[in-house]
Amino acid sequence: MRVRLFGKTSDDKGTQLERLAQRLLVRLGYRKITLNAVGSGGSEIDIHAEYAVPGFTGANPVRLIGACKAYEVVVGLPDWLKFLGKLYTEKCVSQQEVRGLLIALSGVNGNVAGAYNDLSNHDRSVELISGDDLVSHLIAEFNLVPASYAVSRIRQLTADPIATLSLGYYEGRAFWIAEFVSSTFTVLLGEPPGQDPPVDLIQLVSGQIQAATYRDLSEEQRAKETRFFAREHVLGQLLTHKSIEPPQQEPGLPVLLQADIGTASADLLEEGKIVRVATSLSLADTADVGLRASVIREILSGVCVLSHIGSPE
Repeated sequence: MRVRLFGKTSDDKGTQLERLAQRLLVRLGYRKITLNAVGSGGSEIDIHAEYAVPGFTGANPVRLIGACKAYEVVVGLPDWLKFLGKLYTEKCVSQQEVRGLLIALSGVNGNVAGAYNDLSNHDRSVELISGDDLVSHLIAEFNLVPASYAVSRIRQLTADPIATLSLGYYEGRAFWIAEFVSSTFTVLLGEPPGQDPPVDLIQLVSGQIQAATYRDLSEEQRAKETRFFAREHVLGQLLTHKSIEPPQQEPGLPVLLQADIGTASADLLEEGKIVRVATSLSLADTADVGLRASVIREILSGVCVLSHIGSPE
């Protein structure tokens, strides 16, 4: 699964990855973490940290140097060799054990993967982490729901098929991003997901993914519930010979406006469930058993109004 980091510029994306790496290293027990440190010979090191290994005569600090690559493309051999050169220099001049960490958000090419595998057979002090490897750490650190729950939640709100699901990060926040085949996307923020993402985050995500149109699925769901309830209200009121003006607000029920009543009435007229008689509306031929069953079924679906289901009709 892909991890997407968002930033206002390419440099900002790199900074976001460094801060994320710093946060995850703290979770793993590293201390004295610094970003953009200067190493031996004036070389820049994205991350410098220490890990205290307990011992009978005291703690033995292990140093870590890390490089963060927030590229949109895979990391190639030149960047890999450059990092190994920095690590080798630190190992030579340091009086402590030194480990290396390369985070390649978009992964590495085949040459780097092969070189890393060969190196790992002889030296376990270097760790290569790609976007996929970060997913479980991000879910744990930010208390996110699993991907399966995110997909399930989305499917509760819309029947539109999901094209891709990815994990996003920006300014200390991690969130799920679902892109639909309709070239739209949504963001699931919070635990459980339900918070409204800030406008600046939506704009940032929209500018950096192919599906550029944002969808608020919760708002869509509320609108859908309002449409369903408006239809129930119109049918139930006509069934019980009452006016179909907007009802008084009741706890747990959507607020209906006159426009909602008008839209529901127009749809039901088009479907033939209600008819216009002079200047008023009425249920269609109630002698039609199939039609009556359809009307009753719709009245009893979802949230039911007691005055409707408790009536003689």
